[in-house]
Amino acid sequence: ENMTPYEQVRNVFEFPFDLRPYQVDYVNGHCPDDNAGFYWEAGSGKTAGSTHWALFRSMCGAAEQWIVLVPPILLAQWARWIQSIKYKDGSGNLTATIYRGSPKQRAEIKLDADFIVMSYVIFKNDYEYLYESLEGKSVGIIADEGHAVKNIKSQNNKAVKHWTQGRPLAILTGTPLTKLDDAYAYVKFLAPTVYRNKNHFDRLHIAATDDYGTPTAWQNLDLLEQNMRINSSRVIRREVQDQLPGITYTPIVYDLDPAHAKLYK
Repeated sequence: ENMTPYEQVRNVFEFPFDLRPYQVDYVNGHCPDDNAGFYWEAGSGKTAGSTHWALFRSMCGAAEQWIVLVPPILLAQWARWIQSIKYKDGSGNLTATIYRGSPKQRAEIKLDADFIVMSYVIFKNDYEYLYESLEGKSVGIIADEGHAVKNIKSQNNKAVKHWTQGRPLAILTGTPLTKLDDAYAYVKFLAPTVYRNKNHFDRLHIAATDDYGTPTAWQNLDLLEQNMRINSSRVIRREVQDQLPGITYTPIVYDLDPAHAKLYK
């Protein structure tokens, strides 16, 4: 009864390895919420951390399945990771389906796996089909390399925003902000009531603009940082280096996109 969220997940699932202390702390902090920002630098474990969060949210009834959005090169890596997780009751492993290929091939893929892994491009292109096929189910999203959704005018942003209305969402990225404007998208996803709209954000944080409307000075940066921390965690690799294992090299085999393979050959 007094188990932490991490312990509850570990009570049901067997993973290839234990999480590090800082990862456990952040997972426990994220698990009560349906929105989570894993702003962890490369190599600090955001894939494993976010999977624990997702499984806990599923155990709480927040999601029956998950869509994992990734760059194409990470499709197989994510699927293998999910499939390595076992149920402790001996009923098998978690299932992961890679949703890719030609339109005809994609139409033949069953969307019944625990985790459906796909690229952002395929998610946008097949949005209506996916939405209709999974209608009636609560399907959360894990957006890896989450800077792909930071532009509020992009189809990536709009598709993920529409899908996750009332559904759980995790954004994974270790990439620092290149423009303070980008902070708005992250906060709007993870703490949607903080800013009413982009105009509200601009009035609070833009101190001056040039003749073209481009911000040249910012204000209330302490408040912006505070808002960026809502439902999110930030891991700087050098700060947790002493908790990380030695470097291991794992060869990753992946299939090139057909057009890419043709060009490569």
